[in-house]
Amino acid sequence: MTQVLLCQQYMRKNMVSLQSWILNHKDKEKHRVKLNKTNYAKNLVSKFDLELAKHARTPMNTSLHISKDSSGTDVDLTLYRSMIWSLLYLTACRPDIAFSVGVCARYQACPKESHLLAVKRIIKYVNGTLGYGIWFTTDTTAKITGFSDADWARSHLTV
Repeated sequence: MTQVLLCQQYMRKNMVSLQSWILNHKDKEKHRVKLNKTNYAKNLVSKFDLELAKHARTPMNTSLHISKDSSGTDVDLTLYRSMIWSLLYLTACRPDIAFSVGVCARYQACPKESHLLAVKRIIKYVNGTLGYGIWFTTDTTAKITGFSDADWARSHLTV
């Protein structure tokens, strides 16, 4: 009986917080909801002192391949992981950075300077695209369809 009451209370609490969150993130137009984390993104950029840095046009350099970089200079593990985890939270409403963050997350065990530069580039991209998010319309019956490229377009990523 106690488990049932706890479950009901927990579900009710989460539904109220979800409803209030959605109401606070609605677009001014009717029938649309925009999910974004603009304030979180601003705080993330300022947390790592990159608000004055030049914005990146893409989250990852398209001509440079990230690799294990065994001979590179080690960087602060705590700082690198903090950046990655902050960005991972942001990917919930920013699918445009999901792949880049996922690639950089692979190197959390022993990050090098090249990996840190890649993560900073993602944060600079986020700084230039603070208003990005996901739009949902409430007046349609849209289906979400996803596709995956199993070999990542012949990417040369190595772990």
